[in-house]
Amino acid sequence: MRREAEPLDFRALLAIMRRRILLLAVVVVLVTIAAIVAALMITPTFTASASLRIDPTQRSVIENNDPTQNNLPAEAIIETEVSLITSRLVAEQVVRELRLDRDAEFYEAEGGVAGIVGGQAEKSAIDETIDAVLKKLTVERAGQTFMVNVAFTSENPRKAATIANEFVQSYLDASASLRLQSVSAQSAGLNSRLNELGREVQQADAALAQYRSATGLVSGSDGAPAVNAVDQQIIPLTSALATAESDAAAASATANAARAQVSRSGVESVSGVLTSSVIADLRRQRSEVLRDRDEITARYGPLHPDTIRVQQQLSGLDQQIQAEAQRIVSALDSDARAAQARAAALRAQLNSLRGQQSSNSRLTVEADRLAREAEAKRNIYQQLSTTAQQANQQRQLSETDSKLISAATPPASPSFPNKVLFAAMGLVVGAVLGIGAVFIAEAFDAGLRTIDDVESALGVPYLGSLPEIAAKQLVFRGRKSQPWEYVVEKPLSGFAEALRTVRGSLALLDVGRRVQVVTVTSALPNEGKTVTAVSLARVLALSGDSVLLIDCDLRQNALRDLTASANPKVGLVEVLTGEATLDEAIVRDSVERLDLLPLTKVVFTPRDLFNTEVMGKLIESVRARYDMIVIDCPPTLAVADAQALAGIADAVVLAVRWGKTPRDAARAAIGRIEQSGGIIGGVLLTRADLNARSSFSRSDPSFYYKAYKSYYVD
Repeated sequence: MRREAEPLDFRALLAIMRRRILLLAVVVVLVTIAAIVAALMITPTFTASASLRIDPTQRSVIENNDPTQNNLPAEAIIETEVSLITSRLVAEQVVRELRLDRDAEFYEAEGGVAGIVGGQAEKSAIDETIDAVLKKLTVERAGQTFMVNVAFTSENPRKAATIANEFVQSYLDASASLRLQSVSAQSAGLNSRLNELGREVQQADAALAQYRSATGLVSGSDGAPAVNAVDQQIIPLTSALATAESDAAAASATANAARAQVSRSGVESVSGVLTSSVIADLRRQRSEVLRDRDEITARYGPLHPDTIRVQQQLSGLDQQIQAEAQRIVSALDSDARAAQARAAALRAQLNSLRGQQSSNSRLTVEADRLAREAEAKRNIYQQLSTTAQQANQQRQLSETDSKLISAATPPASPSFPNKVLFAAMGLVVGAVLGIGAVFIAEAFDAGLRTIDDVESALGVPYLGSLPEIAAKQLVFRGRKSQPWEYVVEKPLSGFAEALRTVRGSLALLDVGRRVQVVTVTSALPNEGKTVTAVSLARVLALSGDSVLLIDCDLRQNALRDLTASANPKVGLVEVLTGEATLDEAIVRDSVERLDLLPLTKVVFTPRDLFNTEVMGKLIESVRARYDMIVIDCPPTLAVADAQALAGIADAVVLAVRWGKTPRDAARAAIGRIEQSGGIIGGVLLTRADLNARSSFSRSDPSFYYKAYKSYYVD
């Protein structure tokens, strides 16, 4: 039965780490110590830093007026300045100013100091020193700001600050010098271009004046295009015509409205009549006369002379009002006709002038072209003149767009090595290497520890794990005892319970008949097979079975301590050779119901004692006398006797030392047992550390040992 191994999940990884914690800790500690020692042995270096502000908005006048320069992003300008700081031009100025070619930290001349040699050798020394200095220079922009940090690293803190400040000063000097050269060259070019443009402006003005004189064109005011006499007349005449036509239309509309009102409501409804002051005065008089008439009529009657006189006055006033209204309406018609006549006259005059204008249009177009050309050259000249004046002012000021914000000061502590960082890196690297070492050790660890290891690697049943018994636990009544004494002294211990579990597992094996003969073997020596065989036999006896324990390890005689008190004279070999009977060779154990068939001495014989008919008959005879027969065999891979004994047993228990026996050895032993016809009852892990919980998988019962150990009496 082969069982698939559990997937390697986080808990399995954690279990591996806990199992190999000592290896992990050793690697981490060693690597961390090595990192700290390396940090202490490295020559410390100091880094001093100065801060510059580079403002890309403060450009020269010429640059601001140059589209190719003005479109450069601020990042490009700042990177250009950073490149200047790290250039060999600035570095050479620093080296020569501070005589760094004489400093052993940066240059060591062969056969003497670099400064005392001349010619090509001195140039080579300067170049090598520049290379060394630039390697220790760091120039970085502070994020997205205009601040630039200039840092220099040296073995001496004061030297680091001095060189950093010198780099800043040399950069400022070089920047100002380059700026002055650029502005001077550009200013000279501007002045030359100004002279040329001045001559072109004069020529354009002269050509325009000559053309106007020849054609009779007049210059427009405020820079307007040139016009001739006809154009000058058309402009105001057009405006006058528009006004006249508007007035004529208004007068005609007023007259038409008046006539319409007269036809509908009479002359007195005309708006002009209603607003006339003369008519208003006549109506006021009429109102007074009408009031007098009413009073006289009421007093004297309608036929009285005064009444007739007042009535005549009233009729006269009505006639005057009517006459004045007619005059107003006639005046409106006259005004409309006069306005129309004036508009017609202006229109005729304008049409005549436009006829003359069409013949003069070609002359005007040419004059306008000459005027625009002259104006354009004049504008360019004025702009260039302003730029040249500003450039001359900048050349006199020779200011740079970079400013020193903070000078470098000698650092109080070294920048390298950072001992804390080294220790932290050592810790991290050590952890990585330690984990790698753990996995390498795990990969090369062929030991078996869990039910998964047994069933997936060997493909046989797992019978359980026998816990390791500490030496102090084997001291009973003042003397040290053998492990098989433990099951008698501590029958409720975890050790005894594990063997009872083996007993139960063997009883459930399906081999075609009851399992009665059990062979206990191992792949290699010193794996606990004898302790397992004796302890299993005693547990079986304590459980009520009659048990015979046979010692078949001819070369070890492992049961001699168990039978020493009986001092047997004959044993298994003598029974097989016919020198003694079975009853003569059997020794009673201190545990009731357990008999022993020991070896009286170590036997080295070429004879095959076990693969014989005599051995088979012996086993058949004891089957009838005992419930269980336990055979202690030699290691399977060491001695061939184990194969013969496996073939005559009902089941074979393979003792495998916990975490020690290689898997390949266990596989080889199983292969030999199966080759001989033996039936593998299962694998029993011996000397297991059940407290090492991290060594077990969760599917292994031993993983939960701490939870149920209180049931045992150890």
